[in-house]
Amino acid sequence: MNQGDEHEMVKPVSSHIFVFNGIWFHANFLAKRKGATNCVDLVPKYFFAESEIVGTRKISCISCVKLDPGNPKKIGGCSLCSENILHPAGGGYHGAQARSVRHAPGGLQISFKF
Repeated sequence: MNQGDEHEMVKPVSSHIFVFNGIWFHANFLAKRKGATNCVDLVPKYFFAESEIVGTRKISCISCVKLDPGNPKKIGGCSLCSENILHPAGGGYHGAQARSVRHAPGGLQISFKF
């Protein structure tokens, strides 16, 4: 999704699946620059991704954002996930604290960690 800034996953960190007009999940993972050869690019970076599960076999990535966990001003919250999943402060995803999200009380939510 980020042409010219392509990465490959190094390690999954955490994720949360929830139902909100479809099946969605938020995830954090570590990734390094694809084809990296120097020390700076080999160091994994922290990412947030929001994806939608479509049907039984397709996952559609809606957004994927590089995060800086050391800068609290750039880390946001989510009304649908637990505290251990870091989100971008700018919002733009389901459950962002900056916008009002209404969902049915007692809705199906499944949490798991890798």
